[in-house]
Amino acid sequence: MFRILRYLVLAAFVLAVPACASMHGKGSMKEDPQQRTTVKVENQAWVDVNVYVVRETQRVRLGQVPAHSTQVFPIPSYLATTAARLAFFVDPIGSPRTAQSYDMSVYPGDQVTLTIPVTAFQ
Repeated sequence: MFRILRYLVLAAFVLAVPACASMHGKGSMKEDPQQRTTVKVENQAWVDVNVYVVRETQRVRLGQVPAHSTQVFPIPSYLATTAARLAFFVDPIGSPRTAQSYDMSVYPGDQVTLTIPVTAFQ
């Protein structure tokens, strides 16, 4: 029963994750090194969470998002290179449960929206 609930929570989290807005494929082929790649985290859950970006085996903490709030974090430029495959890991404070998104392509200048549903860690 717990295993099924865990997979349902993870599925709800993952389905809410990938919403990327980008300028890639438009305009010039040159990349602006000053482009800021960000993740907007909308925490609808009842717990504060720590958010990490994951690339291959590297995990980098981006910051903390209090319950029922939204934060925008820059993704380090050394992780968000051309067509980087990134995932996002969420670790709720005071809970052993965690969640991770699927890998997704993130381009320099993208803003990824990560929504943590209210039922994610109940």
